[in-house]
Amino acid sequence: MNTKEKFDSWIDTLSNEDLKHVTQIIQVSKDDLSSDWWQQLNVLQLNQIKNGLQQLENGALMNSKTYWTYLDD
Repeated sequence: MNTKEKFDSWIDTLSNEDLKHVTQIIQVSKDDLSSDWWQQLNVLQLNQIKNGLQQLENGALMNSKTYWTYLDD
């Protein structure tokens, strides 16, 4: 089964509501290709990214296993 056939098969399993969401996601993704999403971020979002990069540079990392264990507690 090629990619198009797999995609068609998957589409057949979706409800009308699911198809609306998929269509909206594709449209937003297509529209975003024509603009630089970085320019669309607000000051809070930019600061959050900056803080995350600083944490990364400072070695404040957690592997996924530790993260999921932490959430389970």
